[in-house]
Formats: sequence, structure tokens, C-alpha cells
Amino acid sequence: TAIRPTSPWLTAWTARWSAIGGSPPVMLYNELIEVGSFHKVSEKSADYTLVDTDLDSYLRLSGSGSPVTVTVPADSSVAFPIGTTVAFEDVTGDGVEIVGAGSVTINCASGFQPATHGQYAVIQIKKVATDEWTIFGNLAPA
Repeated sequence: TAIRPTSPWLTAWTARWSAIGGSPPVMLYNELIEVGSFHKVSEKSADYTLVDTDLDSYLRLSGSGSPVTVTVPADSSVAFPIGTTVAFEDVTGDGVEIVGAGSVTINCASGFQPATHGQYAVIQIKKVATDEWTIFGNLAPA
């Protein structure tokens, strides 16, 4: 799985928030990137691989003392349309980590990891190309 920084502007903006001791507010990220509406809210309590019915969903994840890992499948397994957005909320504060299966790339801002930053943090992924997703929201510092 490859992780690449996103736009230089967004990277600089998130670094500024980090320098003053915090994470960029999720609301501001949502203002920058059109989020759309989520068709379904569901609860998960264990590691999870996205399925076709997760299209434009909001997933609330609860760990049991350790992070929950969400795997984004390759297009050869589940062909989400480009533009698909999936949101993840860290309900317990144990962490939610997003990983790509096989050749899937998760683009992530420099200085951050593709994971939530604390209880009730919300992160989102948006499919931008075949086997390529960009992650944004309340990301954990690297």
C-alpha cells in the first residue's frame, strides 16, 4: 500500500494547525471538499473490509482496546465508482486505521497517518481514480 501526500496547499494548511497544537477541525475540511450526503449509517466493532453496500456510507467503529483496521479493496474485488465517499467515526477512541489492499493507494497529507485522531474523530476517503483514494478529516499526526 502506497501513501502519498495530497496537495501542497492542504499539506501546508494541516501543518499550520499542527504547529499550534491541534488538528484541523473536521468542519473546515468538509468546507474544502464537497462531501455529499451519506445514504447509510452502520456500526462495526472489528476489523472490516469495505463491500459494495458501503457506497457513500458513514461507519461508526468501536474498538475493544485496540485500533480497528478498515481495508479498502482493490477495484478487481469491489469496483466503487470514482467519487465514492465513505466516512469513519472513532466511537471509542481506540483508533481507526485505513489501509489499501494490494495495489490500492491511500493519498494522505504529509505529517499525518491514515488514521483517526482521538475519540469521535471523523475521517473520510474519496475515490479519485481506479485503486486510488484520498483520505481527509481529523487525521492522526505521524
